This record gives sequence, C-alpha cells and structure tokens, in this order.
Amino acid sequence: MIYALLFDHTFRQTIELFPRTLIQTIKQMPGFEISRFVGLDQSLVQHLSCSICLNIFDNAVNSDCGHTFCKTCVQQLTAIGNKSCPECRQLMTTRKRSNSVAAHNQKGLVLVNVYLFSRNFKINSLISDLKIKCDFDFNGCQQTVPLGLLSDHLRQYQQQLQQQRNVT
Repeated sequence: MIYALLFDHTFRQTIELFPRTLIQTIKQMPGFEISRFVGLDQSLVQHLSCSICLNIFDNAVNSDCGHTFCKTCVQQLTAIGNKSCPECRQLMTTRKRSNSVAAHNQKGLVLVNVYLFSRNFKINSLISDLKIKCDFDFNGCQQTVPLGLLSDHLRQYQQQLQQQRNVT
C-alpha cells in the first residue's frame, strides 16, 4: 500500500524515503482511477481495488496466498526485486522448471517475471461490465461504456478525430 504514495504529489517527503530505482521503475500508475467509473457503489470499490495502486484492478491476478493485484503492479514490484506478497509478506511462488508456460496458461495461471499468479476471472469479468468514462472526456467525449468495450470505443473516437483533422 505504501507504493501508492509515490503517485500522490502531496507526499513529496515520503518519496525521498524510497530508493531511486523504485521511483524510476514505477512510471505510470496501473489500474483504472475510481473517479472514471459511473455509478460504482463505494461498497464495491473496496473489493475491486488494488492495494498497490489503490485503483480499480486492471487485469486482476491472485497470489498463492489469495491476495489480488493488478498484473502490472505485480510486474513492477517483482522487476525491482520484491519477492513477497505486498499484503502479507509471504514469499511468492515461482514457476517450477518442469512445467511449461503452455501448461500454466491452460490452468489459468500467469507468469509474472518469474512468479506464478492465477487469473482472477470473476473479478475481471465483473470489472469489464462496469461503466467507465471515455479517456477523451477532457476533449468533450461524454460517452460512458462498459470497460470491456472501452478499447473499441477509443479506437472509433480516434478515427473520428483523425477524420475531423483531415477535413479541416
């Protein structure tokens, strides 16, 4: 949870406590900002939020100890050498050499750097149905779409913008 402080500009003194490699590695906050969701009940937020980035999960994965995180959050933490669960500090499971990546994929397992996580299909499915504001709301797009359809909407909106530029 302390890693989320790196992203909040009001905690500038806290950043000085972290090694420079950690600050350089965590470049962009993963997950989806809670404020972008429309009609999201606060009681759901606590169950759908990553304890690392404090946002709504993006590609949720479970550790062996049962804690859920954004896949990108775990990638960033393990890339700097963190070997334990950010919630309970239990050592994370590594892939056994005898098991192939294809065998892990069939079981719904995800290899994050050298650590093994399982996809959280239920959480990811639930989140994909949540309504989210368009990334271009600052540019006037007032659309809200299910998160699972956001990439299609963004592609269409970018094409519209490109066509408008070509006309003018």
